[in-house]
Amino acid sequence: MRLELKQELRQTRESVNVLISFELDPWEGITDSQRTIESSQTLKQTVLEYYHIGANFCMVCRSASKVVNAHIWPVHSRGKGLEYIGLDPSHLNDARNVLRLCKSIEVAFDKKEVMIIADGDQFILIVLNPKLMDEPVEGTPFKFKDCHKYPLQFCHRNPPVYPFRRLLAIHAHQAICNAVKHNWPCDYSEPMLALETVKNLLGKSVLGDARDKVMGFLDRGNLAL
Repeated sequence: MRLELKQELRQTRESVNVLISFELDPWEGITDSQRTIESSQTLKQTVLEYYHIGANFCMVCRSASKVVNAHIWPVHSRGKGLEYIGLDPSHLNDARNVLRLCKSIEVAFDKKEVMIIADGDQFILIVLNPKLMDEPVEGTPFKFKDCHKYPLQFCHRNPPVYPFRRLLAIHAHQAICNAVKHNWPCDYSEPMLALETVKNLLGKSVLGDARDKVMGFLDRGNLAL
């Protein structure tokens, strides 16, 4: 009986660990079928109005022929995990959880091959996967190396509006972890630099408790590099 109980507890613990891992890193293993589907015209219009931009405006490349709604916290998660950081599933389709990006960049973002970080008063795109550098960004004259360390322009409003920076911070942390796992050269892979990268993004947050909640979120999964 005791042996059976131990086996049952171990199986339960493994199931819980899988669930926690998914909720802390919803980008892991994301497939094309789970990626944002450009089907909701209502959401698209809401996002365009929030950022005050046009339909062909990419926040990285500016003008592009194929720009999509790119959810930061993925759609397939159905909002699981957001409750750990002061949000809830209703925020999944909030305009602040959506970026307007070229399709190629959205795919790379979901695969944690690129990340967005704070650099002074700007937000810049970092290309982590070196194999991407010479790849074209679909619908633009650019390659990924042209977008590396390039500043984003989120909106045409004054004062400006921003996406959920706490979600960008979590994505950046997981992207750095992914870069370390794949042995990609990364200026942010040292533990202190990785921590500083996350904190810099949180420092841009308008919510005073966002920093503690996000750091607690990452600590919950023991995700230190």
